[in-house]
Amino acid sequence: MWKSLTEAERTRYDRGFYTIGGFIIFPTHPQSLNQRRGRDRAIADRFDLTLECIRQHYFGQVDNPLGDVLCLDAGYFQLFGGGQSGFAAFVEFFHLQDLASPDSVRWLDGHVDREWSFDRPPLPQNLDAYRRYLDNVAQFVALRNGRIRDWCERQDMHGVSQ
Repeated sequence: MWKSLTEAERTRYDRGFYTIGGFIIFPTHPQSLNQRRGRDRAIADRFDLTLECIRQHYFGQVDNPLGDVLCLDAGYFQLFGGGQSGFAAFVEFFHLQDLASPDSVRWLDGHVDREWSFDRPPLPQNLDAYRRYLDNVAQFVALRNGRIRDWCERQDMHGVSQ
């Protein structure tokens, strides 16, 4: 559907998405989380669905499309703690509050159910719904950019060599 967008739309989304708020750090290794989320048809590179898999990992639910790689990277995720408090710490550390609460994820496609069924198509099925999804992604990235900027401005820069 990306090719069905106008060139101006694609440019606007690309410029909005390719900012610091559009990226996150994950462990790197063959078949890493970042590679798998981009290739898995049930995730289709959607960050909200990736975050739902991460949330489930923190809650001990490993039966999701990314469960095996999340278990492989358990040490990384354990850096933030375990259970609900670990997920909350992960969300706070990476400034993801506009996409998740301590116990749930907001779906970028506008889906309203609290739970996500990985049997459903991950990407919207028509162009209008796809545009709404992209708009939601753009809004999330912009909000996250703001959270990151605000965090940086609150940091004490004394003692840092220039």
